[in-house]
Amino acid sequence: MFKKVRYLLKTIFSKRTETQENINNDLAIKSIISLILMVSAAVLTVLNTVNKYTDMMYSTIALFAAFAIAFVLLKFFKVRKFTQILMGLTIMGIFSYYAISGQNHGFAILWIALVPAVSMLLLSFRLGLIISIYFAVFLIVIFYTPLNGWLNENIQILQDNEPGVFTMVHSFRDNYTSTFKIRFPLLYLCGFFTSLLLTGQKEYYLIKSEKNALYDALTGLKNRRFFIDYIDAQGANTVAKDFTVVSLDLNGLKVFNDKYGHDVGDRCIKAGADLLHEVFDPYTEYIFRTGGDEYFVFLYDPNNEVNSLLEKIEARENEIIIEDGNCLSMSFGAVKGIEYIDKNLNELLTVAESLMYKYKDEYYKQSNIDRRYDARKRI
Repeated sequence: MFKKVRYLLKTIFSKRTETQENINNDLAIKSIISLILMVSAAVLTVLNTVNKYTDMMYSTIALFAAFAIAFVLLKFFKVRKFTQILMGLTIMGIFSYYAISGQNHGFAILWIALVPAVSMLLLSFRLGLIISIYFAVFLIVIFYTPLNGWLNENIQILQDNEPGVFTMVHSFRDNYTSTFKIRFPLLYLCGFFTSLLLTGQKEYYLIKSEKNALYDALTGLKNRRFFIDYIDAQGANTVAKDFTVVSLDLNGLKVFNDKYGHDVGDRCIKAGADLLHEVFDPYTEYIFRTGGDEYFVFLYDPNNEVNSLLEKIEARENEIIIEDGNCLSMSFGAVKGIEYIDKNLNELLTVAESLMYKYKDEYYKQSNIDRRYDARKRI
């Protein structure tokens, strides 16, 4: 039971990996939601103005402005994280004010009950969880701690019936009965845990489906779809000077498959991926398996370490025995942006792959191995 819960939490809070298509869909949906909320805030502002609820009018104007900014950022500038934080802070600030000031004779606090479901779905699961926990603590503090007594004595709502003349309409004590103070936080917590369960489950399966779509099942490396999405996102832009592309390919995989079977061939592919993880993980997260025995690595290399990393691969592959004393062997080619300043990523890929095939041809010539049929102690 605890192992399942731990695995669930680990998956939910693991780093999300999204395709550009998913990002664009999310931006479109959230921009529409922001537009709906902006219109709703505008309607509430009109109603508050007509009914002369001055404080509520100012708060709904603030909500309208926040949702309008969010819509523009999402729709036209494709900015998600900053927009989510902006909306989260706006909701936290205004709804906290509603609770303490007791707007609409205390009814405004009921908006807080919607926070868990709306924030986890509209913003993001993690940010929504933080906001929901904040309001859970907030309600407990203002109703169940000594602060409640201070609020009862000091918070008074004034209304200007005549210019310059203010009269007390109600106080914090008047807004919330003792029964309400007990029941509303409990009601909020029920809604919070229900939303946490439902949206957490949704987040779990979403992350699992994204992982299945973007990661190779055998090696755990990013797959060809992720690779293509990454390249498409770069477009025709020239690469940075310290951006490096490494193309790698296993030597003699066909021999392993033909002589020992595909299980051993898969073991060879997995060994190659594990070696790339070992060597490149400290430097980059962009390690791809793009085909049967083909890999690519993208990394920023300001300290010119790529050659030493490739030498480490050459040294380590002799230590990795696949079957009957046959070692792992890889061919590779690397190219850096500074060598091709006017090239885009697609062009660098072509150069790196060409260098890799030159290495592979030279390897087979020196080893006197038939690329298709002969199995030697070093393959």
